[in-house]
Amino acid sequence: MAFDLNGEAIHIVHQTPGYSNADALTHFHVANVLYFGEVFPGDGYPIIDFAQGGKLDGFLKTLGGWTDAKFHIVPARGEVTNGTALKTFAT
Repeated sequence: MAFDLNGEAIHIVHQTPGYSNADALTHFHVANVLYFGEVFPGDGYPIIDFAQGGKLDGFLKTLGGWTDAKFHIVPARGEVTNGTALKTFAT
């Protein structure tokens, strides 16, 4: 899904199952802001819900391409961080 809001291009893209089979990435292009939902909880490692199709390799695949320091990462809970912290989290 893609739409514009107040000059901001926003894309919401279904991801390979990581936390669950309903994972989505929300990317605010102009602001370089990303939201991964429970794939990046911000207060510890996510619980991978295997009963709902979650998979470790999907979790790593979703986060892997967004580890550049220019990205602002909004966790499900906790403080906004950046791609460098996301890279540390995913390795």
